[in-house]
Amino acid sequence: MKRSISLALVFLLLVSVLSACAADSKTSTDNSTASSAVTGSGTKAGTETTTAEASTKSESALPFAETLSITQAEVWRPENGTSVMTYDALQKRLNMKIDFIQIPAASWPDQYSMLLASGDLPDVVNFPGEIPPDWIKYKSIIPLNDMLDKYAPDLVSKLSEKDYIYLKSADGNIYTVPRHNGDVPGTVGLSSICIRQDWLDALGLKMPVTLDEWEAVLTAFKNNDPNGNKTKDEIPWGGTFDSFWDAYGLYQLYVLNEDNTLTLKYKDKYYIEAVTKLADWYAKGLIDKEYITRNKNNTEMQAITYNGICGAMYMSGTHTTEVTKALRGAGINNALYVSAKFMEGPRGCNVRGRSSITQGLAITTQAKEPEKILQYLNYPFTEDGIELLNYGVEGETFDVVGGRNILKQELVDGGWNKVRGLGMNKVNGMYYWTADMFLQMTFKGKTADTMDEVTALSYNAYMDKDLAQHRYQDFPAALNQVQAYIDNGGKSLNQELIDMTDQVIMGLKKMDDLKKLIDDIYADGFKQIEQEANELWKVLSKQK
Repeated sequence: MKRSISLALVFLLLVSVLSACAADSKTSTDNSTASSAVTGSGTKAGTETTTAEASTKSESALPFAETLSITQAEVWRPENGTSVMTYDALQKRLNMKIDFIQIPAASWPDQYSMLLASGDLPDVVNFPGEIPPDWIKYKSIIPLNDMLDKYAPDLVSKLSEKDYIYLKSADGNIYTVPRHNGDVPGTVGLSSICIRQDWLDALGLKMPVTLDEWEAVLTAFKNNDPNGNKTKDEIPWGGTFDSFWDAYGLYQLYVLNEDNTLTLKYKDKYYIEAVTKLADWYAKGLIDKEYITRNKNNTEMQAITYNGICGAMYMSGTHTTEVTKALRGAGINNALYVSAKFMEGPRGCNVRGRSSITQGLAITTQAKEPEKILQYLNYPFTEDGIELLNYGVEGETFDVVGGRNILKQELVDGGWNKVRGLGMNKVNGMYYWTADMFLQMTFKGKTADTMDEVTALSYNAYMDKDLAQHRYQDFPAALNQVQAYIDNGGKSLNQELIDMTDQVIMGLKKMDDLKKLIDDIYADGFKQIEQEANELWKVLSKQK
């Protein structure tokens, strides 16, 4: 099945990425933790079909004749050749040898370009983001459409009709075995506005919902010294405007119309209205004057909440507990950050949630036994695989108590970096996440009836069923892989419009400047991008 890559392609790719790759080849580390949305706790996950059963039904059977090579980009990456608990267990249980080739996640686009240009591909590549178009253009990975039902039945059993929208690429084919967030995305503690309840109480205000109510509350935060330090230092609203854009249905690049067509958000009937309101709030001092600078640095952005001067910010449910504890520890004994009610706008209430499906591992055209490889990639979706990649190895990382897998206390106390260092809960790659594992890790093994009142703030944010029913997922990444988007530099065009929008909000540019730029960019490329995105959307949104 091996396909050669032309010398011309090799030369062009090498020229384009060598300089960048050299700069990015250093090992990258990232200590960020994962917050997520949850439906509720669960017990040991079950499946209907096992990999072993699938193998007996297929023409091929494990193990492999040769070592399986997998190149993967990792944030929490072990050094190549280092023993990793779950990787070792995988190989032992499947009676096979796997060569995991680790590269830093920070430089994966350049390193993967180099890999493609080399013409020497591993059996499997793990894409931590959307598939780079050249991997499909030069037929370096194989479509899995007709193979999934036969060789990955456990994976297929976990997919809903809607999930296939996120699995398909711009050409309508499925190329990857995904990371599946299982029952974790049911609510959206990751994606809500948090507000100082103690400030609302001090000023006799109710929780805001509508845009007018939010404006009134933010105005009171600005003018009435809710932190009580007799200094006008309050920042009514800090951080991103995600919830505001959601109220207008304008968070994503496109708006989905009632007839199932897409419109570029900048051409939507509400866009100018929304920008006008943000500009008005900024002029009135209701929005952080330094929001652009701070939004580029998560630590700086969140610092204004820990400093006790920010009234509301779009943040995770976990942050409500962390900030409340920090402020109380600093002597503000009644400090209380809570998840706010929805911000309701012209398009009602919307809140962005974690996607159920993200693209993951692809089998290259140089792999000798793609059917067997797909059977391996099916393993994480079996009962045994779900247990291993969520909880690890019984006796080492978890114990069975009352029929439930309970992570060891020293493990949950060690945090997400600890478990990912053991190969569990890998952010990249095939994996089926359980809400039970997420809750155990997030709340250090505590349950709703054993956690303190402040910790319960986070728990309640994640478990809020009202938030859950309004959750939506981003449009599939494939819409940004249509040829017109690539040819016209869609990412750069979009960034121009974002930058101009910010300048109008801050009063540095006129609204007419923004309107003109929207019209110019639409004519210069986005009209064609929108047309091709609509054509693809028709394909993606069809039933399986």
